[in-house]
Amino acid sequence: AFRNSVDALNFAHEFEFEPGYPIVCIRAGVHIGQVQVKEGDTFGPTVVLASRISGKPENGGIWVSERVHNDWSEFNPNHPLPWNRHDDVELKGFEKHFVLWSLAPTKGKLLANLPSVQILGDKIVESSAQIASSHLRHYAEKLFGREDELKRLNEAWADPKTHVLTFIAWGGAGKTSLVANWSAELAKRNYDGARYFDWTFYSQGTREQGGVSSDQFMAKALEFFGDPNPVAGSPWDKGERLAKLIAAKRTLLILDGIEPLQYPSTAPDAVKGQLKDAALAALLRGLAQQNLGLCLITTREAVSDLTVFQDSTAPKWELKRLSTNAGVQFLESLKVHGIKEEFERLVEDVAGHALTLNLIGRYLVLAHGGDIRKRDLVKIQEADKEVQGGHASRVIEAYEKWFSSDGVRGERQLAALRLFGLFDRPVEIHCLNSLHKPPAITGLTEHLVGCSSH
Repeated sequence: AFRNSVDALNFAHEFEFEPGYPIVCIRAGVHIGQVQVKEGDTFGPTVVLASRISGKPENGGIWVSERVHNDWSEFNPNHPLPWNRHDDVELKGFEKHFVLWSLAPTKGKLLANLPSVQILGDKIVESSAQIASSHLRHYAEKLFGREDELKRLNEAWADPKTHVLTFIAWGGAGKTSLVANWSAELAKRNYDGARYFDWTFYSQGTREQGGVSSDQFMAKALEFFGDPNPVAGSPWDKGERLAKLIAAKRTLLILDGIEPLQYPSTAPDAVKGQLKDAALAALLRGLAQQNLGLCLITTREAVSDLTVFQDSTAPKWELKRLSTNAGVQFLESLKVHGIKEEFERLVEDVAGHALTLNLIGRYLVLAHGGDIRKRDLVKIQEADKEVQGGHASRVIEAYEKWFSSDGVRGERQLAALRLFGLFDRPVEIHCLNSLHKPPAITGLTEHLVGCSSH
């Protein structure tokens, strides 16, 4: 195990020409990734893949993964090596096929010009990569029933052929929680030495609005990735420049909730799902064409601008509903109790919708001690399954009825609930403080005026 791929390549190269005995044939395989070290032994998926790669040269030689090749090319552009590309390579124990590179015999030392991205072992150190503070807020304490999706995310991150990946689902299905929790796990590995930047567009609302754009995101991202003049050029020019800056080095870019910048499902078929924002369109098309890392998108509508890349570098995945078993486990984690049949019926009644299960589970715990038999107080069966958020709205109605029957305390809670409905994003305390100050807003804040922030 080495600190970086250049050290590993130099060692293999020198050993190839000075093996200690002339008739010894050296076969080396090099790959980059996190490994585990225990009692002097190194193991893990990265070691297995490198071992499989080392078995490919029949008569000796050095073979590397595409990531190692890309690292060399990125950090040593003025010192190209005599690489040979091998497409569609099968490796024992792996379902997918790989692009591998072999290094033709070369006399002399190669080069040593690559920053250490991480220590390979049970301890991680800071890398030289840029890591931006996360804007993602919808983390789940634990994910239920998303093992397949997490596996596919890991595969996409490791696959150099996947440049852009889009998760599509209705609101409340758990898209943001999925990518946020996955990226949080990746952070424990220092993002494998890659750069990290994310942005959420939910704060711009989900309804049709005038003036919705990616301007703020573009300005921040261009500055973060080192553009000398983030305000220069047209929106399309900015998107193209940002795509080139991101694609130049391995980067994880997460764009959460981009539907405010798309034409909605109610639009004519010719423009449905198309990006209304020129800068974002240029960025995504550019990354679909070339990207050493991964751009991860969550949205309610497929991005039609990427359709041409859908079967190659920019696949889209529809995030399915929670399974019955996963939904039951989720409710139980919220401290809801009852018989299994009642749990299963509730999960199926809301079509495995994660947000609705969260709302109704917490409602049952708060209002009825977690008794699932009280779920009939929420008129789930009256919700329109074809309307986004229909089931969740019925749960909010149950909260409204509960608060209305709880005296002065309930009236205050109901007023606060209605205040929250004025916002399309998480509410900051100073906003609420402003709204419950006198004079009262008739029909809204009479029960809150004079109350403390607590």
